[in-house]
Amino acid sequence: MKKFIGRKGWALCAVLGMTFTVACSSDDGDGNGPLEPPVYSEEAVKCEFTDPDAPYESLELTESGDYILVVQNDEPNVGPAPFAASPLRGISRAESGSNVKHGTYTKTGEKSYELTGFGAVAFTENSIRITPKNGSTTTYAVDFPHQLPTSHPIDLLCRSWKCVQWRIVVHSPEGSLDKSFSSFDAMRQFADEGEPEDNTGEGFWVQPTFEDIILSRYGTLALTGREYHDNTFLGATLLPELWTATGNNKGRMILFDDDPDYCTFEVKNGRLVLTVNDSEVDEDGREEAKLICTYAENKH
Repeated sequence: MKKFIGRKGWALCAVLGMTFTVACSSDDGDGNGPLEPPVYSEEAVKCEFTDPDAPYESLELTESGDYILVVQNDEPNVGPAPFAASPLRGISRAESGSNVKHGTYTKTGEKSYELTGFGAVAFTENSIRITPKNGSTTTYAVDFPHQLPTSHPIDLLCRSWKCVQWRIVVHSPEGSLDKSFSSFDAMRQFADEGEPEDNTGEGFWVQPTFEDIILSRYGTLALTGREYHDNTFLGATLLPELWTATGNNKGRMILFDDDPDYCTFEVKNGRLVLTVNDSEVDEDGREEAKLICTYAENKH
C-alpha cells in the first residue's frame, strides 16, 4: 500500500497524529440503485489464439461492451505502454511495450462485431476472422475457454465500473486518518504533499489508478493505469489481471497467493466496493492501512 499510495502520505499521517473523517455515503454520485443486466450480457465471449502465426494472444468481448485484445509483444506498430504483473504493490516494469489494446465494441451481425479503433471481427466454431482498419482479412484458429467456475451468483459483478470515490483509512500508534477524494489525482497530491515524488520508474513503467475496472465472467479483472517512459507521461493503459468469486457477488484479485485478502471487492447497494488491505509492523507498532474505492456502473 505504501508503495502504491506513496510513503509520504502515511508518514504525514503519523507525524501529524491527526484524525480526518469524511462521510462515505453510498448515495454520492450517479448510478446508485438496482443494476440491470449489461447491454451485451448474451454476447460476452473470450478466445485464445492457437495459430502459431497469429500476432495476438487473446480477445475478450465483455458484458458491458468493452473489448480487451492482448497482442504478442513483437507485433508491429504496438505503442510503448507498460505491462504490469503486480500493479498493486509498487511500480511494475517491462522490457518491451504494451501488449494490450482496448476499447468498446458494437454488434454488426450474427457473431460479428466492430471494435472501435481496431477493426472488425467475426467468430466461427473454432476460428476468428479479423479485418483491421486499413488492413486485409485474416482467419486464425482459436480456442474458447470456459467461463469462471463458481457456485456463487456473479451477475452484478460482471460489468464495467467507474470510480466515484477513493478513500484512505489508516490506523497507527501515532494517529489515524480517514479521508476521501473525488479523483485519483487529488489522492496522489495529498499522499505526496511535502516531499518530491520518489516512486518513478526507469524505462517503461505504469502507475495503476483504479479509475476504471472491468470484471468479466471469464475471470478477467482489468484496471486502468498511466504509462510512462522514465518521467514522461505517455497516456492511459489497461492492466489485465485475474479474479475469482468468494461469495454472492463477491470476489478477490488473484495476485498474491500468500495474501488472499489483499484486494477484495463486492457489490453493495448497486455499487462496487473494492478494498486494498495492507498492514505493517515496525519499531513503532502495527500500522493498518486501507484503500477503499467505490464504483458506479460505467454504461457506454
